[in-house]
Amino acid sequence: MQQKIDVHDMMRVAAKADPRTAIGETEPDDYDDGLLAAGGPIIVASAVAALGIATMTFLASGEALFAIAICVVYTAMFFGVPLTMTRIRAGRDERWRGDTPHRRHQAVATFTGAIRRHEAVMQMVIVPVGVAFAFAAFSVIWLLTRPW
Repeated sequence: MQQKIDVHDMMRVAAKADPRTAIGETEPDDYDDGLLAAGGPIIVASAVAALGIATMTFLASGEALFAIAICVVYTAMFFGVPLTMTRIRAGRDERWRGDTPHRRHQAVATFTGAIRRHEAVMQMVIVPVGVAFAFAAFSVIWLLTRPW
């Protein structure tokens, strides 16, 4: 059963950082805070780097390259469908237009409270970047221990 997550008042205050906003005016809970534009390219680059490292590691094995080709198709779908949906939403929803006041503020609202923008981006990209480094470490180990 899906449960509704209550939006705390602390989040509403952090999200409403524009001082020109009238008191008592309601603001939508869903808006473009710019985190996707900042973290998305880093996440995509990490996935491409991980797949590139895997491809270079297993160039001699046709079976492994076939598996990597399947991963490339899956990755294209994984990032392509949300990108397409984001572009459609940006064209139809006023809250997701380019330059909103929320994209300029240093604090962003999360479900656990307001945090600084660079901390939120770091939380978004730490795992994909770590996976890319893990692929690189695995590649070095694989190439150094392989019998020639």
